[in-house]
Amino acid sequence: MRKSALSFLRTPDYAPAAVPSSSGPQDADELALLGEMQRLFAVLNPPLSEGAGRVVQFISAQPGEGTSTIARAFARAATLQAQQYVTLLDLNTAGPSQYDWFQEAAARDRNLTLGDQLDIGVDTTPLWRLSGEHVVTELPNAARGPLMSFHRAGASRLLVSRFRHESLRDGQTAQVGNQPAFWDNLRDRISFTVVDTPAASRSVDGLVVSNLADLVVLVVEAESSRMPVVADLRDMIVARGANVAGVVLNKRRFYIPEKIYRRL
Repeated sequence: MRKSALSFLRTPDYAPAAVPSSSGPQDADELALLGEMQRLFAVLNPPLSEGAGRVVQFISAQPGEGTSTIARAFARAATLQAQQYVTLLDLNTAGPSQYDWFQEAAARDRNLTLGDQLDIGVDTTPLWRLSGEHVVTELPNAARGPLMSFHRAGASRLLVSRFRHESLRDGQTAQVGNQPAFWDNLRDRISFTVVDTPAASRSVDGLVVSNLADLVVLVVEAESSRMPVVADLRDMIVARGANVAGVVLNKRRFYIPEKIYRRL
């Protein structure tokens, strides 16, 4: 039976530090991934305090490498490790969203049901640029509410964002702007934030905010992504002054014994 696995590689030496997951039903896979993300959290060891919150960003070079899955599992694992409120900030404004995933998952696990819109005291308006031209200084359609809302997952400490397309005026599009004030406000209110950003080949949004995160983790689909492409993404992020923590190799199909991990 072929097994899938995931490992974390620190840069620049690329030393793996995660246990492989086992194959099995969906729930078993999810539990295995959560366990791996708990270990990744321990490897990254983000300092948590009563002061400013921390921000960890996940990004890939190409779509379909599993960035949203990894970011979501990491955010869920962080709520267990941090024992504080964690925000899963989804900056993918096109295609399936984290909010949609939780809505579907709630059908099989009521603990994942998202609650009504929650006011976390963070104004998301400065985060956005409308139609790629101007920073938003007022709500694009005040009658329809803000561009982003936050929802608590069940009784957990996880808060999930939702981009509200219905708040845009006809013909408007939204991009992410490089606005430190938003992130400062977010850190003041939320202890730990996990940012899910679109693939760099699809959108520049992830690159735009990379230097505003405390740590950036690259997600790579093993046996699929070409390393020069990943290296180019890493170099672009580093050139922006961002702190690249390492690379997650996702969807590996071979098993690495624990004793080998101990030797690396």
